[in-house]
Amino acid sequence: MLTAVVGGALGIAACDSGSDQLSQRELVRRASAVCRGANERVERIEAPSLADPDGVGRAIGEVVVIQRRALADLRELEPPTRDEPGYDGWLRDLDAALDQMSRARAALGRGDRPGADAATLRARERGDAAETFAAAYGLDACSTTDEQAPGPGP
Repeated sequence: MLTAVVGGALGIAACDSGSDQLSQRELVRRASAVCRGANERVERIEAPSLADPDGVGRAIGEVVVIQRRALADLRELEPPTRDEPGYDGWLRDLDAALDQMSRARAALGRGDRPGADAATLRARERGDAAETFAAAYGLDACSTTDEQAPGPGP
């Protein structure tokens, strides 16, 4: 709900030295808890008929609200220094995917199906980048590759 492109899995960082920085293991644990909670809330959203643009728009809106809350919680976590570029890129990709989903919802509200489709495609592209990081970093609960939850991200 719940990712910057990272070439491979990142190693476990050094233990916390008294700052707010987390080890990779602790970051994965906490971020995964955020994503699991968001995924559970998203799963409770009733899936509308695709023939009902208003219903689809409402569902998208609900997903975006849930995912934005999760993104805010993920931003509160401080990754190990060596992992900051990847983690921050992941958050940017998630944010961009949610922006595009909001644009898709607005386009549906205007009756602009091609605009909604284009925004959804851009959201998927950013979501795919997010998936790459989540998988490489061990954030399985923040990935939808095993179809845990619809939509991009945490």
